[in-house]
Amino acid sequence: MWNGVQVLYLGFLAVQAPSLIATGQSVGTSPAAVVRQYCELDMKGARLSSENPYMDRISALGTWQIEPGWDSVIVVKDFIIVREHTGQRTSSVAVRYRVLGQMTGANVTPARQHEELVTFVLERPGNTWKIERPLIPPHVSVQAEATALRDLLSSEKDSQRRKRLDQGLAVLSRWAGGPSLK
Repeated sequence: MWNGVQVLYLGFLAVQAPSLIATGQSVGTSPAAVVRQYCELDMKGARLSSENPYMDRISALGTWQIEPGWDSVIVVKDFIIVREHTGQRTSSVAVRYRVLGQMTGANVTPARQHEELVTFVLERPGNTWKIERPLIPPHVSVQAEATALRDLLSSEKDSQRRKRLDQGLAVLSRWAGGPSLK
């Protein structure tokens, strides 16, 4: 026998299911889970190109309407969620990244390996948490940036630009601590 609560819950699911499926969120997803999904997709390179298959998923996790075209990316080794504060409608999640360096196209700005702390602020406009701020440059893995550079290299005709792309791949290879990423 169905009671009013069960019917109300089914009605809620019918209304919310499309938006939850689009973001990959489920009912009750925590702010930390949203930020973790965002950081994981970002590390895979989801924000490097509007043609990336993960772009729709990562875009649905934030409140901003348009992702800027970034000139630079931060190459990171990994990230860890270090703190979460959950409120009724606003929450914050602090993430610590281990930064290897910055790349602008194929130009590398190596950094002494350091940590960067970013505190994401989330809002819950309905029943799902969304990142409100900050909108930071992409924080990508070595492998994601190497893939992006190889894609650029495959269509590049200018020999000087090809040389810079090769140099960028060589730096990424050193950062990865392994064989060539070509």
